Amino acid sequence: VFLFKFINRPTVFQPLINEILIEYLNKFIIVYINDVLICSNNITKYKLYIYLIFKKL
Repeated sequence: VFLFKFINRPTVFQPLINEILIEYLNKFIIVYINDVLICSNNITKYKLYIYLIFKKL
């Protein structure tokens, strides 16, 4: 059972985060509902990607 005010949270979050991270979307991040997946080949790039995402948010 969901409270009425929580029903549309994922449908609001998904487009918002897509709009904010559009320049990185499908380059090194994938956004799905409430998850942001960061893809990288090595730890140095991974740290850079995390920095860029946090800076953007």
